Amino acid sequence: MTGLAKDRSHGFKSVRLLRGVGETVYGLDARFAAFVKNGQSVGIWNADVGTASERRCKDIPFSMTGGGRRVFVNDRGRVSFEVDAVDAEDVRCSAPDETIDFCAIYGSTPKRILECYTRLTGRPGQVSMADLTPHAA
Repeated sequence: MTGLAKDRSHGFKSVRLLRGVGETVYGLDARFAAFVKNGQSVGIWNADVGTASERRCKDIPFSMTGGGRRVFVNDRGRVSFEVDAVDAEDVRCSAPDETIDFCAIYGSTPKRILECYTRLTGRPGQVSMADLTPHAA
């Protein structure tokens, strides 16, 4: 399932994504914080920090639940996720833009979900055997 939520009236958009009661939510950022995001508000900003920045972690704009659901938010700006903030069965995603571009993926295993995610976002090229072979100096 993909979606594009748009609202020109307020300049701020919010999407409510339902999940099963008691499902744990993982992901959203690469900071040294709790791995399980239930009960948390997580703000991400998907910008290239470069090599000269003091910022060491890159935000990950997706979450995965124990029930096989995964959401990828394709937004380069500031995005806020609230897990269990209002209801015990939803994740709310909001951004100060007019639109939120997101994709919901379901997979029977975490491996299957990550395969779908990398098919969507791109995979690195395969390394040739010549690059893996030691060279004489």
